[in-house]
Amino acid sequence: MSIVVSDLSERLDTLTKLVLAEPVARIGHSRVTVRPLTLRGKAFFQLEYQQGQKVAHRNVARRAARNVRAGA
Repeated sequence: MSIVVSDLSERLDTLTKLVLAEPVARIGHSRVTVRPLTLRGKAFFQLEYQQGQKVAHRNVARRAARNVRAGA
């Protein structure tokens, strides 16, 4: 596991916003934004995938965030 991913995994509980730009172009998105949110009293991360003018959202339970693959 890379140092960046390891450091991110340790800090997920204190994350306020994360923006990934150029490196995610390889997976077909120009930008991915990650924000914490609460839905029905449960903790989630909202993943916002941007491809040109199109934006798609995905909500992922925080406990499952370490297993998320981009665009999956």
